[in-house]
Amino acid sequence: MTQMKLLKILGLLLLLIVMGVAGYIFYLKSTLTPSYSGTREISGLSADVDIYFTDHGIPHIYGATEEDTYKALGYIHAMERLW
Repeated sequence: MTQMKLLKILGLLLLLIVMGVAGYIFYLKSTLTPSYSGTREISGLSADVDIYFTDHGIPHIYGATEEDTYKALGYIHAMERLW
């Protein structure tokens, strides 16, 4: 093999590695961002719970019972974790 062919192969391999790492980082960033809109089914609730977020990301939780409200608070707390 000539030296030029070897350099081309190594360059292509390096490019593929860099693209793979960049794609993996992009994937990880997309999974860390919680969604603040829509509806979700949370098991264990006895009634509907409404959660509204302000423009600054502050949650306002309204539930029929205190227990449901605390369960929703726990869900929101877990949603904001980074792992």
